Amino acid sequence: MIHAREDYNRRIQDIDIATVQQLFKDALELAAKMDSSICFQIKIQQMHKRFEDAMTSRYASDMPVFLVIGQDQVCADTVRAWAAKHLAAGGCARMSDIALRHADRIEEWQRRGHKPKPADMNPKDETP
Repeated sequence: MIHAREDYNRRIQDIDIATVQQLFKDALELAAKMDSSICFQIKIQQMHKRFEDAMTSRYASDMPVFLVIGQDQVCADTVRAWAAKHLAAGGCARMSDIALRHADRIEEWQRRGHKPKPADMNPKDETP
């Protein structure tokens, strides 16, 4: 999935975006030195394999996903509840701390004039 926000594209992906970006840089460098040698052909094959690996989803294709956006009136509370449950279940304390700080950022964003509202959804997007 490609997001409108570039920071999401770097972090919220089920594929390895960083490797894909590096592969494009490597391809540009390799194209500048292009020749027909066996070494060049091997490098192209290696890059192709790295690209295939990077584009393979890290998650099952049928895995449910639930997204809450900062404009949602219950977003910060939802993130805090997740952090507490994550920690109680033996999850990583650092991850819970990051989530709690993120909930604070959500509320700060809302206070800066982005009025929270109830969630909405196009009924056509409902998953059966």
